[in-house]
Amino acid sequence: MSTVKARCPGVPLVLYINGNVGLLERMREIGVDVIGLDWTIDIKNGRQRLGHSVGVQGNVDPALLFSSLSAITEEIQRVVRGAGRQGHILNLGHGVLAGNPEEAVWHLFLFLFLMLQYLYLMINYLLISEYVHVNYGFDGNIFYRL
Repeated sequence: MSTVKARCPGVPLVLYINGNVGLLERMREIGVDVIGLDWTIDIKNGRQRLGHSVGVQGNVDPALLFSSLSAITEEIQRVVRGAGRQGHILNLGHGVLAGNPEEAVWHLFLFLFLMLQYLYLMINYLLISEYVHVNYGFDGNIFYRL
C-alpha cells in the first residue's frame, strides 16, 4: 500500500471486500483511506469498529431497491445517521442488482443529489452568516461593514 500511496500521492484509496464483516479491523490495518462496507453489516457498528481515522463507503442493501420509494428514503436516512458526520460515501452495499426497478435507482440518486444540494446550501449559509456576523453589523434596515 505504501508503494501505491508513494506513486499516487493525494489519490484516496478505497478497499472493498464483499462479505467483510469479520475483516474490518484487519482491513483498516492495510492503510487505505476508505473501507467499503457491504449491506450485511450495520453501518453504525462498522463505523464504531473502524473509528474515524478511515472513511466508510456504503451500505444500502441493493435488494432494498425492490421496496417502496418511502422505504428507500428511510433506509438512506438510517445509513447516513449511522455512518456519522464525517468520512462517509453513501452508495449501495454491492451495486445495482439485475432487475432493480429503474424508478428506484433513479429515486436513490435523486434523493442523494437533493441531500447534497441541501448540505451545500446549508454550508454556504453558515459560512456567509459567520462572515456577516464577524464582518458586518445590522441596524434593522441595512448591513454595514464593521
